[in-house]
Amino acid sequence: MSVMRCKCRKQAETGLRCIRCEVPICPDCSRSAPVGFLCRGCADGRRSLHLYQIDARSLALGYLGTLAVALFGGWIMADYGMRIGFFGCFLAFFYGNVVGEAGLRITGRKRGLPMEIMVGVCIALGLVGGLSLVAMLHPHYFSEGGDVATATQSYLLSQLYRPLAYVVFGCALAGGISRIRTL
Repeated sequence: MSVMRCKCRKQAETGLRCIRCEVPICPDCSRSAPVGFLCRGCADGRRSLHLYQIDARSLALGYLGTLAVALFGGWIMADYGMRIGFFGCFLAFFYGNVVGEAGLRITGRKRGLPMEIMVGVCIALGLVGGLSLVAMLHPHYFSEGGDVATATQSYLLSQLYRPLAYVVFGCALAGGISRIRTL
């Protein structure tokens, strides 16, 4: 196991990490927080560059993993969340939180605008993919002949005319982005 060195004083060995940005800090450089310790940058309220810099590989992996979670959740939302009416908004907010948390965990707790865009795109694709999956699994509900393509198209178009679908999407988006923005 490698020895951790303090972010500010490179010669100091440490076992502490900042609770917000997770960089190694020594006891001399740390600031006390209600739970744990903060580095000088986080204690002063500055943006920690460590949290907001994401490399292309992590972002690509984040898109793939978050999209997988969003598609599964979108299928559940389309199958059950749209049936329960207004209470589907609560389920949508929870769905957004789950997708946002998946994005955070996959990318190593990174934050910022690229992460918010990633989560928003994955939520939108997940909900549309979930609606399409429900129509593909049950084509006889949505078209008379049972044709999968016609059923998918008619079901997606029918959702465009439902105001509740937009409210559910907004709640899911609010849940996902709020999860990215809060520590």
